Amino acid sequence: MRHKKSTAAGQRERIQVLTRYEASSSELLERALSETRRMRIQADDVLDALVALVTAEAPTGMLGSLIGQPSRDQHGLPMEMVYRDAT
Repeated sequence: MRHKKSTAAGQRERIQVLTRYEASSSELLERALSETRRMRIQADDVLDALVALVTAEAPTGMLGSLIGQPSRDQHGLPMEMVYRDAT
């Protein structure tokens, strides 16, 4: 991304990418910003949630990890940053 997610240009950049995976991303963002009861919701927080949605919906084979072997929490779950592979 060339722009910060807190800027209008950065939000447009992210929505353009998110729409490839979730067609209603733009509408979800607008709806969250206009209909929320939380007074100070920020667009970048909604974008983070949309990225989490798109990543969570990805088939396991389409996920990449930022590190090789992740450490594990007290329950044995891996603690890692994952992303949806675009390839």
